Amino acid sequence: MKADFLLAGVGGQGVVLTGDILAEVGLRLRLDVKKADVHGLAQRGGAVEACVRWGKLVNSPLIAAADFLLGLESLEAARCAARLRQGGVALVNRHRLLPPGLSPADYPNDEEVARRFAGKNLHWVDATAAAASLGNPILAGTVLLGHLSRFLPAEEAVWLSVLNEKVPPRHRETNLLAFRRGRDPAPGERDADKGTCANGQPGGPAPP
Repeated sequence: MKADFLLAGVGGQGVVLTGDILAEVGLRLRLDVKKADVHGLAQRGGAVEACVRWGKLVNSPLIAAADFLLGLESLEAARCAARLRQGGVALVNRHRLLPPGLSPADYPNDEEVARRFAGKNLHWVDATAAAASLGNPILAGTVLLGHLSRFLPAEEAVWLSVLNEKVPPRHRETNLLAFRRGRDPAPGERDADKGTCANGQPGGPAPP
């Protein structure tokens, strides 16, 4: 298979580790994998991106049009919407982190963010809220990976094995819980995750 993933968030959200886990899953599927990170002002809460590409032969980590967008923060996801292909899948954490220099009044609301995803399958995910209920909001990236796993061919055991390898032992158990929370959300969360396209039609799986 071939799939291009774009991850977007801010410093401190675990974007790079989330991308590392996704890259390793691709390797476990015996695919060629390329990954690149753009840190920006990560230590100040600035934008952070990761590009991960799976394929039979991948020559470059650069992505022209992603098949999947994982947005750990809603404004950063909106900024990357144009880099998601038409019909692609966006999993966007319903979470706001006000960047330096932007007033709350200027931060786009959910409807404004959704308009950026016209013609694409947008799924809102309450990943930070789900992670916080497990005791650690930073696990939002792992919750999103659980949601993403439902679109991909790797079996759950592969994801759990990679998490066991990549996550420090003291955080391992809660990361496994966060992944399962995303892969099999509670009924209320599942309803919220159905998502919509910006045209108001139901958003659904759109494999590459």
